[in-house]
Amino acid sequence: MERIIEGVPHVPIDEAAAELVTTHLRILMLLKHRVVTGSLVDGVWYIEKNLLVSLKKHGMERPQPAGCTTSCGATTCGCKG
Repeated sequence: MERIIEGVPHVPIDEAAAELVTTHLRILMLLKHRVVTGSLVDGVWYIEKNLLVSLKKHGMERPQPAGCTTSCGATTCGCKG
C-alpha cells in the first residue's frame, strides 16, 4: 500500500521485498548500509517508490551514475535519461 511521506510516494519494505523477490530483512540491510533511504512511520519502514523502480531495473545494488544507461528513466539512481 503506497503512502505519501513528505510529498513523496513510498512503499512498505514488505511490499518492496515481495516485488524484488527477496526478504524484508534484505531491504533492512540495504537501509542499514545506506544503499537505499527510507522512513520509519508508526513502526513500519518505507522506501521511496522511485527507489523500488530503480532496484527492480538495476538489481539490489544501485549502480554508480557513470555506469547507468541513458535509456533508464529512474531518477534516483543517478540516471540522466
